[in-house]
Amino acid sequence: MLAAWINHVGKQRIAARTELADWQRTEHDRLRDQVAQRTLELNETLHYAEEKNQQLIETLGYVSHDLRAPLATITSYARLLLNLADSKQANLIQAIERSVNYQLGLIDELTHLVLAEIVKSIDLINETFGPDTTISINVAAKQAGKPEFMRPFALALEATGFPKRFLIEVTEDAFVTKTHFQDEILPIFRKLGVGISIDDFGIGYSSLSALADITADEIKIDRSFITDIHKRPRSQGILRAIESLSEALGMTVIAEGIETYEELAYLQAATKIRYAQGYYFSRPIFLEELKPAIPLASEARASLASRPAKESRPAFSRAGSYRR
Repeated sequence: MLAAWINHVGKQRIAARTELADWQRTEHDRLRDQVAQRTLELNETLHYAEEKNQQLIETLGYVSHDLRAPLATITSYARLLLNLADSKQANLIQAIERSVNYQLGLIDELTHLVLAEIVKSIDLINETFGPDTTISINVAAKQAGKPEFMRPFALALEATGFPKRFLIEVTEDAFVTKTHFQDEILPIFRKLGVGISIDDFGIGYSSLSALADITADEIKIDRSFITDIHKRPRSQGILRAIESLSEALGMTVIAEGIETYEELAYLQAATKIRYAQGYYFSRPIFLEELKPAIPLASEARASLASRPAKESRPAFSRAGSYRR
């Protein structure tokens, strides 16, 4: 009787252990699948958030570039009007200037965000254009004259480890107005090996003679001189004058805003300008859209001399530095 009871208890114990092992195995599989599914969902959510954040930052970068020149212009006009305004008008003008200054402060932050994204994507940039490609960053004249922004920005460029690859684009106003840029800030960037470009040349207040006093590596001719250049003899004369003086000063000349084959063909045939940018080559694109397209992709800008004829021009993607 006792032996039968012991045998029965032993069987119950074995059955209980088997049932417990089966439950543990089932629960383990269920939890493993649940964790795997949850991990997959979280990774997808994280990827989506990073993608949206990337798009947001790059979109803000485009917006900040579009806003810089108009905001700086508004500030300049506001200060001129302030001298002629009565007390009531002065209060309104000062309020406008404060609003513009606040927005320019936001653009300062966006400029640093754009630099951070460039550093983050430097491998993709190198793969697409080559490790020696120059990377341009736009800085407004208002920003360029602010040591409290430009000095930390210079340090940020140095911290990338490759400051000599950068080229800062500033409008001519930064050079000819009474700011700290030419005398105090420019030497800091020169010491780092950062290049300097005069952006949108021709729409500011400087004259051709002012170029002789400007220390820059390249000059970018504003699209207002390039649009329909093949139909405008006066613009052609101005273009030749800018080209000759820039060549004498050792500056590279870049034509902005190429949108038609006719504009490109004129520059190829009638000028020595061999670099250009514009919608004819590519509209602005996001960094993740960069793809190696042709061997010439190692150049940061389109070389006019190497462009094929209109009929055989292949599809081509460039970085997001093109202007309208």
